[in-house]
Amino acid sequence: MPGILILAAGEGDRWAKDPKWTAEYPKQLAPVGPHTVIERQLRQIAKFKWDHPVYLVVRDRSIEGEFLRVAHALQTIRAGIVVPKHERSIFIVREMAEAKDYWFQDWTIVLLGDVVYSEEVMRGLLNGRPEQLEFWRNGGEIFALKFPWLEHKQLLNKLRRVAVRAEKSMAEETPFPGQGRLWTLYRAWNGVALGEHKLFDGPADKVITDYTQDLDLPRDYEKLLRDVVKTGELEIP
Repeated sequence: MPGILILAAGEGDRWAKDPKWTAEYPKQLAPVGPHTVIERQLRQIAKFKWDHPVYLVVRDRSIEGEFLRVAHALQTIRAGIVVPKHERSIFIVREMAEAKDYWFQDWTIVLLGDVVYSEEVMRGLLNGRPEQLEFWRNGGEIFALKFPWLEHKQLLNKLRRVAVRAEKSMAEETPFPGQGRLWTLYRAWNGVALGEHKLFDGPADKVITDYTQDLDLPRDYEKLLRDVVKTGELEIP
């Protein structure tokens, strides 16, 4: 059985530090038209008739509550909650590795809870079984992963490697580009030095060219709203 993991257990420090927002208003709950970011994702998943589990990896009770509220209202979402083992995990690669028990047989789709996906990208993610690990990215950001069961062991080893490296670098105060982010997994997977900061095309990249964007900063959010309005995709029925 395939399934979806939505990663939403990060701290969102850059978002929360901006004077426009507070930690009580996590970016996953930012409104995009009539829906929050997390509700928008669930509505897209329901719209494309996904009939498999959708698990949210989360610590924040307000995000968890919104996820369960929307899943219950939609009725077609087979929802579940995953709470990470550690109280606080700075790095997304660690967050993903800790959710390994919830990687699915057949294949797994990993979404990021702070990303506003276009309908085209969400349709592509939900459509079809991957033959290998796929990185769904634009020029400078990775917004989703999709991988089959046969990649589980190698993927877990790579995730643990980059997580340990990031945690060691943080302790020694010797950071490197993309430390602990999905880009370091991307480099490790493609046999590139973790600290190497350059763009290249991996063998299974799915390049995103539309408005799909994450919400690291409020200025990202403001630009994204303008872009979504132009497409007419502001409301997902």
